[in-house]
Amino acid sequence: MATKIVRLSERDITRLIRKVIKEEEFERDFSNYPVVEFNKFIAHLSTGTKKSVQKVLNKLPHTIRFIAILNCEGADFSDVDLCSFPDLVSVNLKNTPNNFKNVVNCDYIEMSRNHFQLNVNEH
Repeated sequence: MATKIVRLSERDITRLIRKVIKEEEFERDFSNYPVVEFNKFIAHLSTGTKKSVQKVLNKLPHTIRFIAILNCEGADFSDVDLCSFPDLVSVNLKNTPNNFKNVVNCDYIEMSRNHFQLNVNEH
């Protein structure tokens, strides 16, 4: 196997370090939430309180692709602009009271009760 040398500028290294620190801080914020499984593409919560759900919703990275909030006390999307999440394709809110249909004005269609997907025919 050949050795490959990658040259990084000081600016590249600084950006990489900031990105790693930001991701670590985000993961640390949710480390005491046993109901949260989280990475940069998926947010999964189950049996969470309204407060824990809101904390996660307010800190979602814009790389998120899937959100599943299942059997939680509630989910309020009033202060979350899901239209600004370019990769988000699916939101599942099974057994969770929510205001998704009333406040999210993007091209999401309800596939089944409280399961929304981005309308790919529009994009």
